[in-house]
Amino acid sequence: MAESKKTEAKETPTTSGAPPGEPLDPTIEDLAEKNKIEAWVLAGVKVEYNWGAGKRLPEQEFLKKVDRWLKGPMCQR
Repeated sequence: MAESKKTEAKETPTTSGAPPGEPLDPTIEDLAEKNKIEAWVLAGVKVEYNWGAGKRLPEQEFLKKVDRWLKGPMCQR
């Protein structure tokens, strides 16, 4: 039986959504450091949203996803 391979678009500076000549969005690691997001939170968010190292996002979108993850069922006390 032949296996079907999934192909995924790799995140590169040209596919980050920024028009040519515009500055690139910061990486999630840079945003986590800037916003003092703890390593365990970043790790959980990366798993939840299937983000790899070096993923680039606008800061507002990153903070929204972190906030949503922190309010999720795994973080309730």
